[in-house]
Amino acid sequence: MLEIEGKVKKWGNSAGIVLPKEFLEKEHIKINQKVKVTITPAKSLRVSDIFGLQKNWKRPTEEIIRDIKKMDSKFFKE
Repeated sequence: MLEIEGKVKKWGNSAGIVLPKEFLEKEHIKINQKVKVTITPAKSLRVSDIFGLQKNWKRPTEEIIRDIKKMDSKFFKE
């Protein structure tokens, strides 16, 4: 299964999802070809989603940044 992020945009009285041309070419998808789409709305992140419920927030900024860089999380993509 392939995964790609798109943005829902207004299209007349409806809405559509725009897919990048490079993706369509790579997957050999043609105009008017039927495709199956699974919709998963993006979730808004909260600080607690990233750091958890930490009791000790009085730490140096450099230490917090160092911890963020160590995280192996889907929230941080390069």
